[in-house]
Amino acid sequence: MSASVSVVVGPAHSGKTTRLLHTYRGHLATGPIGSTLWLSPTHRARTEVGQRLLAMRPTGLLGANLLTFNQLAARLLAANPQPMRPLSPTQVRWLLRQVIRRHHDAGELPYFAPIASTQGFLALSEGCIQEYKRLEIWPHELDSAIRSQARAKDRELCRIYTSYQGLLQRHDLFDSQGQFWAARELLRQGRWGPLAEVAHVFVDGFADFTRTEHEVLELLTRRAESLTITLPLDADTDREALFLKSRQTLDALRQRHPALQTIPLSRRSFPSPAIGHLERHVFGPPRASVPLAEREGIEIIAAAGVTHEVELIAGRIKGLLAGSAGGSPVAPGDILVVFRSLGETASLVEEVFSRFGIPCSTAAEPQLGAAPLTSALAAWLTLDVEDWPFRQVLAVLSHNYFRPKWPEWRQGRAAVALERLTREFAFPARRANLSRAVARLAEKADEASTAKQRLTRRQLDAQLAAPLLARIEALLDALPQRATPSAWCEALGTLATEAGLFDAAAASPLGAAAAERDRRGWQRLVAALGERERLARWTDQGPPEWSRSELLSELDDLLRDETLPLERDEAGTVRVLSAESARNLSAPYVFLAGLSEKAFPPGDRDDCLHSDAERRVLTQAGLPLPTHAQRNRFEMLLFYEIVTRATRHLVLSYPALDAAAQPMVPSPFLLDVEHACGPDRIVRNGQPHLSSVPPDDDVRSQRDFRVRAVAQALDDAPALLARWCREAEPPPAAGGVLAGLRVTYHRSRGAGFGPFEGMLTSPAVVQELADKYGPSRCWTPSQLELYASCPYKFFLEKVLRAQPLPEPELAVDYLGRGQMLHWLLSAAHRRLNELLGQPSSPSAYDTEQFVGVIEALADALREQHEHRAALESGLAEIDIRQIRLWIDRYRQQHAEYDEQWSRWELPPRPTYFEVAFGPTHRGDDDEVARVLDENDPISTGDAFEMECGGEVVRFSGRIDRIDTGRYAAQAVFSIVDYKSGKVGARTSLASVLQGRSLQLPLYTLAARWLLAAERAEPFRAAYWHVSDKGYQEKEAVKFHDLADAGIEPSEQWRELEAALGPRVRSLVEGIRAGEFPMHSWDDRCTSYCDYKTVCRVNQTRWLEKTWQPPETWQISSEERA
Repeated sequence: MSASVSVVVGPAHSGKTTRLLHTYRGHLATGPIGSTLWLSPTHRARTEVGQRLLAMRPTGLLGANLLTFNQLAARLLAANPQPMRPLSPTQVRWLLRQVIRRHHDAGELPYFAPIASTQGFLALSEGCIQEYKRLEIWPHELDSAIRSQARAKDRELCRIYTSYQGLLQRHDLFDSQGQFWAARELLRQGRWGPLAEVAHVFVDGFADFTRTEHEVLELLTRRAESLTITLPLDADTDREALFLKSRQTLDALRQRHPALQTIPLSRRSFPSPAIGHLERHVFGPPRASVPLAEREGIEIIAAAGVTHEVELIAGRIKGLLAGSAGGSPVAPGDILVVFRSLGETASLVEEVFSRFGIPCSTAAEPQLGAAPLTSALAAWLTLDVEDWPFRQVLAVLSHNYFRPKWPEWRQGRAAVALERLTREFAFPARRANLSRAVARLAEKADEASTAKQRLTRRQLDAQLAAPLLARIEALLDALPQRATPSAWCEALGTLATEAGLFDAAAASPLGAAAAERDRRGWQRLVAALGERERLARWTDQGPPEWSRSELLSELDDLLRDETLPLERDEAGTVRVLSAESARNLSAPYVFLAGLSEKAFPPGDRDDCLHSDAERRVLTQAGLPLPTHAQRNRFEMLLFYEIVTRATRHLVLSYPALDAAAQPMVPSPFLLDVEHACGPDRIVRNGQPHLSSVPPDDDVRSQRDFRVRAVAQALDDAPALLARWCREAEPPPAAGGVLAGLRVTYHRSRGAGFGPFEGMLTSPAVVQELADKYGPSRCWTPSQLELYASCPYKFFLEKVLRAQPLPEPELAVDYLGRGQMLHWLLSAAHRRLNELLGQPSSPSAYDTEQFVGVIEALADALREQHEHRAALESGLAEIDIRQIRLWIDRYRQQHAEYDEQWSRWELPPRPTYFEVAFGPTHRGDDDEVARVLDENDPISTGDAFEMECGGEVVRFSGRIDRIDTGRYAAQAVFSIVDYKSGKVGARTSLASVLQGRSLQLPLYTLAARWLLAAERAEPFRAAYWHVSDKGYQEKEAVKFHDLADAGIEPSEQWRELEAALGPRVRSLVEGIRAGEFPMHSWDDRCTSYCDYKTVCRVNQTRWLEKTWQPPETWQISSEERA
């Protein structure tokens, strides 16, 4: 028996599906159960047909047989008594990876060798093989086609395909396309199974068929009485390119069914005349443009970027749902949002639509890695396999799902302490380093507790962190070194239970949807690992055994490639779909979004496997591979089908600006739409809007409402803000906004700084500061310099002790290098002085002797770092080598320094080094036991006291070097402060008056006090830039000048001495008064300051606010320069 075959053709909305449904309904009512079969291209198309059929209230609906081709194949295979071995996508990737690895290891993939081990090549190979199989190109056919071309990459691809298909055949394995082939074979053998009673077959929604689908339809005609197919085709048009795909399909059907009857349907009028006009004229001849008579019904939106585009769409949809356009509210199910492909756009749409309060369902299935539970497991494995890298330790400790029920957890305080210590130690990696450091610190804490000493904050942290760290280590140590996938499932389950991951997932703070995602994610992970063992059995192998690193690699692949098949109820939601999923659906309102230049149609798919030119060559060799031109025509048909899905209103949108605010070109299809409708006949809205304040007529969400209300309030129109404050959800949000406005108001009023810019006015706070920094306080010059340079930074760093979170980085440790340089120079000078028995200059020794001393000290530095981690030791070695280069230059610098004083009675010579005075500080405030430098006899634990405007201010510090000499019978000294960085500003009257250059003058006064017994007078104080030009006389602070009869005070020193005391007093009084304005002398401070994220100095600069400490000084422009 041969069935009658009919093909119903017609343009969009010509009634093709409706005609088939009426015929189908009649057969359902009269025929036996199972006598009808309806085939749709997608699950959603099948569902929509079912809903339409249900609305027609047919009888016999239980035997409707509404299926897709895949579901048809699954039913046939399920009814087959012979068991099959169907492969999941995960198993296909595992099998293909084995094939590629085997050929790569055998040296049989020289062309692809550089990328053969990558995930990208695996994905490309899989896609290529899927295309071959979909087109039913067998390995031997591919081999025959490429034999004459002799391209290495084609041979290697063919080799991979041949091996893969051979494995499938040897072990009776079936991938998705193979399952469809198997179903076709059952039909050939007459094993009709559930199709035994089928008499009438209806195929709707397709534009083309694969070779296998054609053959299945051909086989169905041997048993059925009729086969009816619909195709989108306008027989009376000259738009050949648009309907090329449908015509090719019709020709193929005629070859297979010579008696085929074509039933053309006439065009019907559209509910929307504008969309009807578009259906008739889009992609028509260039000179056949017909102006659109009625502008209503089609709209184009140009947005300022992708996010703005989605926000504009959400705003329009919100208006439709609310009926704000003057009409009745629109049901969510009547709105369809379509992108060419969803991809990463799905998450953006979900986020924006949620913010706008729009119920939506997207077709994109999230990756397995989107489940926090599975990503947490991967984080734990990464921590172990990569030996505790810094950031991974922080990721595990701060993960919301790490909530164990261990006593060592201490309600989470132990994790906070361990995270803080991890940041401070800043080890790039190595568990042993972190464990040893925490244990050592905890031991010191125990010793201090035993001795009843006060514990430092770090010691307290170590006492909390050490037990938790040991528990984490034990949990990871319990993991097997090697195990099968099933054993790893058990081990991962134990880890998740012990670490509290399962409990945290069940009570996810993100709600029930997140908890369900985690549950399904764990189930899918266990199922995928089980599939791996099953594949090993099917291929006659033992279960694989993976090491921890191999498991992590497999897990990373699964988290990236596997998706979570979440169950979604699309009822009552706005559907957000890809074009392929939406092409057979209809809705009154359709938004076709993302119409940028290379989005629809997608850009040229030339890739590293086959360029378009190579595809043409393979096509000429007999392979039915589509070229880029053919794909572009297929995209035209897809676009045509989408824009004609709307029955009332069509919105076409695209991002007109990229992330850099540069213009973007729209899709050429969008230009075809404008051509089809005539110049200026389509309404254009949403011109790029770069302001964060939405226009008055485009406030669609609570965020828009809030932003607009604040903007109006700043323009002295507070009515909208008052309304928002009454309606704000949650209520605390209003308080936060009003507090922010209050801060902005006070900052923008007045020329001076106020309470919101660091000026503390509370009497209690001021009193506490006065007590904390009272007369007994011992200051360092650097503290006062910091306050003078940036009072707000002083407040954050010294008063609040707000420390930035340290981050390990491969960069120069300038502080550590400077400390090594200081130690080496002081130790070298001491050694040289010991050799000569008196203060001496490096230039007094021959090169060999000097180098010998320096090399010995450099070796001592190396010994201090040799037990550290390899990376730290390597970086220290780089610093030591750099210092050695500087020291070679330093000897020449010293010779030039000595030459300046060569006619003195006793030229200045390095005499004292690392001279400490005042109590040593731990941190900034707590005085502890005095630590004296035993190698320097003049160091003292007594503070230097300075009379400053009626108050004695106490100082402590450490002087790098003091040179002593004698001129005209007068003992003199000079202060040298080593610098390894770039040359800074010189110490001048202006910088002293500003308080930014106090160190050299204060150190000089302290040295005169320390050398009182020698009756020495200060001569010079200068920074010695070891890495640059060394000592520079013109940059030095000159305390005395040389005269014929001796030395006499310099004019510079007279001015400095008069200004120094009052300025120090004014800085101290400013701190006690709570004056910490956001003010910095460095205009570039925001590019490097650790506190730039919490400082608003740019706002005060914009307002042109300036600050001086309590006492102001008149400084000439020459002095300021």
